Amino acid sequence: MLLMACAAAGMPETFFGDASTGSLATAVSLDRPTELKFAAIQRRWRHTIKRILEYALLMSAKAPRGKMREARKNDPAPQPPHIIVKFPTVVEHQIQPMIQAITEIATCGGRTGIPVGIVDRRTIASLLLEEIGYQDVDKLLDQIYGKSYKPANDVTDQRSQVPPQLLAQPTGLPMDDLSDPPPLPPKPAPPPPVAAPVPAPGVGVPAAPVKAEPAPVSTKPASSVKPATAKATKKEALTAALEALRSVVSQD
Repeated sequence: MLLMACAAAGMPETFFGDASTGSLATAVSLDRPTELKFAAIQRRWRHTIKRILEYALLMSAKAPRGKMREARKNDPAPQPPHIIVKFPTVVEHQIQPMIQAITEIATCGGRTGIPVGIVDRRTIASLLLEEIGYQDVDKLLDQIYGKSYKPANDVTDQRSQVPPQLLAQPTGLPMDDLSDPPPLPPKPAPPPPVAAPVPAPGVGVPAAPVKAEPAPVSTKPASSVKPATAKATKKEALTAALEALRSVVSQD
């Protein structure tokens, strides 16, 4: 009877309390097949629930007082319903690695935390809220981003932002080299000496102004002052020489 129940459920005997045929190695080796089995059951029920809800919405749209019929009065164009059915994950996992994986998708592994324009911010926020177990995610996101939110505009805005490396690395160094201070810029070269202007041919260089000094006052007696001109001095010398010659001749 136990084996028949195991065959119908697709589970091993250890899942029904028969520990005599199991061990730790057996339980570890059966984790992955059991996960796939439960995932298949969730997919089957997801398809069944969607078919039931689609039929209920179709009947509501055809009924005289159906809510779908009343809702489509303003927009009578046929619109196919979009139903999403979600189940909890089969295997419990740690929340922190999943949060890191979602942020890695948004930033492509960047350490600055700036989105790179692959996924819009609302989708990233939805994944993060669902991961921590928030219940009414869509209502909260509608209050944050509004009804007129367009993912394409958000992605375009992310791609038009200034790259973070232009803000954090003005010297062009990689992020792992920013621990060393960048080299100082070289000192500016001294200005070349200014040459003196060369005058044109035939043009004299103006002399520097000379400060006039007062003439010295002579303290010698008037008799010792020499004649003003060289000609008078020569004449007196010749006269004195003739006088001396005459006196010698007269003595002889």
